[in-house]
Amino acid sequence: MSDKTRVKTDTGRPDEARIALEEHFAKHGEPAEEARARVREAIQTTGVGRPVPIEDAQANRAALAYLDGLEGVGG
Repeated sequence: MSDKTRVKTDTGRPDEARIALEEHFAKHGEPAEEARARVREAIQTTGVGRPVPIEDAQANRAALAYLDGLEGVGG
């Protein structure tokens, strides 16, 4: 795998995703540039990796807290 596509980790330790990706590339080869471009476009379109506005983060936490309170209901 080239340095350009290497997955970085905060801890510097190998992780399952990086290992799986390297195994996949070893078996099937690295993706074509067209495929890389489609993935980059999809990432930009969906906003993956961009910061979440604080209001959205607070609403998400409130929703999760609410759902945590429903645990065990109906089941």
